[in-house]
Amino acid sequence: MSCRVRVVGSLPDYESALQASHQRLAVLLFSAGWCEFCQLIRLHLDEFARRYRDVAFYQVDIGAAEEVAQRCRVHWFPTFQFYRNGSRVFQFKGPNRCLLERMIQKLQGSGSRSFPKLSPAGH
Repeated sequence: MSCRVRVVGSLPDYESALQASHQRLAVLLFSAGWCEFCQLIRLHLDEFARRYRDVAFYQVDIGAAEEVAQRCRVHWFPTFQFYRNGSRVFQFKGPNRCLLERMIQKLQGSGSRSFPKLSPAGH
């Protein structure tokens, strides 16, 4: 498995990420180039991509992929969305490294139907 963060720069890239979520957990970071918190948390995303090789990691820069951010209803940066089987199963906003790692660990197990109750997927 890959240990790098892939860039989502278009709707077809986003569709590819959704396809990947049928095989394994996909984690998308929505960020902006001007956002300092986004840049800081991105360093952790690289670290987690190396550590959790069975998880697909993506970065969506809203400057390059505004239509993807609109489709995903992302208005706050950074925002993390977690996908499994083509559907979003969890989302949170903010540069929370501990929550990011906890959710990766919780959701990466194949076939897990026990999703967290920390925040509804639409918020």
